Amino acid sequence: MRLKNGALVAGVALWLAATGIGTVWLVDFASRPGIQAMGPKEIPADTFSDRDLNFPTLAVFVHPHCSCSRATLKELARLVSRSEESINVYVLFYRPAGKSREWVETDLWELTLKMPNVREIIVNKKVLTRFGAMTSGHAILYDRKGSNIFTGGITNARAHEGDNLGKSVILSYLANGEIPVQNAPVFGCALTSEHVSMRN
Repeated sequence: MRLKNGALVAGVALWLAATGIGTVWLVDFASRPGIQAMGPKEIPADTFSDRDLNFPTLAVFVHPHCSCSRATLKELARLVSRSEESINVYVLFYRPAGKSREWVETDLWELTLKMPNVREIIVNKKVLTRFGAMTSGHAILYDRKGSNIFTGGITNARAHEGDNLGKSVILSYLANGEIPVQNAPVFGCALTSEHVSMRN
């Protein structure tokens, strides 16, 4: 009987340890930002040519198979619902070489289609490089002249919706022209396999 009790205690202790380690790993994973660069100081001349020059422009980069980016797109939908007539919004979906359009058109693509006045663009790795986008969910805000005034994410953790720094900064700019900070962490999957190796 004593042996059975000892085995039970050991089993419970092992289970608690495994649960604790798993919880710590999940919290660390969710709160660890991806890599990011500032991006070009100006919108590249041959991009977003159909934008309304009377309004600022927001570009959001998404990997179509990154489940973390569902939260980004839901936060984007909330942002758009409060400002759809005062900002140009582009969601740029990455498509690796050799992948079909169908590979891109996931549920994340469908989420974007439901947003009014949001343009979806399929891009290759060259475009990601030009904008310095390395993590899914990376957003860059440009003013009416096309100057980069904010870069970062619009969630406060991976796959977490809710109030966050990036969205607050963008809404602040749209409301009163103020940019409290110029960058915020980006939480999401690496956009390409090269970016995965850079994170490790």
